[in-house]
Amino acid sequence: MDGNEMLMGADVQSADGTKLGSIHRFIVYPDKNLVVGFLVGKGHMSSNYIVGVGHLKRCDATETVLSLNAAEYEQLPVHIHEQMVKATGGYAYMGMNDPSSGGAKWTMRNPNSAGLSPLDSGSMYSIAPIGDVQAMNIDDLSDESVLLSNKTEVIGSDAHHIGHLHSMSFDSTRTITAFVARSGHLLRHDVKVLASSVAGISHSHVRLNITSVQAQDAAQTH
Repeated sequence: MDGNEMLMGADVQSADGTKLGSIHRFIVYPDKNLVVGFLVGKGHMSSNYIVGVGHLKRCDATETVLSLNAAEYEQLPVHIHEQMVKATGGYAYMGMNDPSSGGAKWTMRNPNSAGLSPLDSGSMYSIAPIGDVQAMNIDDLSDESVLLSNKTEVIGSDAHHIGHLHSMSFDSTRTITAFVARSGHLLRHDVKVLASSVAGISHSHVRLNITSVQAQDAAQTH
């Protein structure tokens, strides 16, 4: 798997030619500069399957094909992301009230549930509940994992916006070698950033150790 490129939103096919969905998130270990997998789903209301990089047969700018057939893919784990919330003095949400007080009771809320909008979900439709609310996110990925999406912003050391994450390149050891940031809607502009220029990675930002101007200039030389 040398010279792989994984695109956000790319269609994913099984080894027997079944369209499985599209890539919604990259799963990375920032401290080790590794990509370990990705989430595949068919939309906001569908389950996202956790696919390890080792299941890739081909992965480039034109196609993403797994070494698994459709039946084997269905046996992969589903990403679980839930949330425990509690409120001191209760909370209000879209006309609903929880009068519980004392802050001692944690309540499980599913981010896909209409009962309570998830905090820090990153959803443009989410409305946070009103009140002194504490939240604890729970998922089935390892603690060192970070999920990157097409909303992950790439910024220079000068804090200037370069674009949003579009793709990632990695080698046969799963080491991340580069990111591509895309900006614009009608007139799209891609900037390739080498991994050596990355200072830090979180779910919301890929922060560089060079300025946005330096990143633009470096991209023109690669």
